[in-house]
Amino acid sequence: MMRWLGVAVVAAGLTLGACGSSEKKDNTPSGPTWTAAPDKDALAGKWSDGTSTISFNGNGSYSWAKAIPCGSGDCKTTSTAGKWELRNGKIYLTPDGDTNEVIEFQFGNQQNTLRLNSNKSGQTWNLNRS
Repeated sequence: MMRWLGVAVVAAGLTLGACGSSEKKDNTPSGPTWTAAPDKDALAGKWSDGTSTISFNGNGSYSWAKAIPCGSGDCKTTSTAGKWELRNGKIYLTPDGDTNEVIEFQFGNQQNTLRLNSNKSGQTWNLNRS
């Protein structure tokens, strides 16, 4: 009888030990992962907030159309164009025939949103890739 009791205790121990498996679980998220592009590549393209649209071209040129509100809507649009480059984590715009403008920028939402802050005018734009 003692012999059967000893066998039963050993069998129970093996069964309970198997429940606490020592295998490591993979906590890696399933599905595709996202990798940030270099800033210069991520900036290239067209960005808009509905009233302002800026295009950073891969060849270093840009164009920017800004709506100027008046009264009951947008009455006028101003446009600038020139060259852009990244230096020290900031965008340097050199409009044709004008002085440089330094723009601080920050990406959001997997580089599909862009916040621009002008050191020259103090304005801020929250843009979406379009």
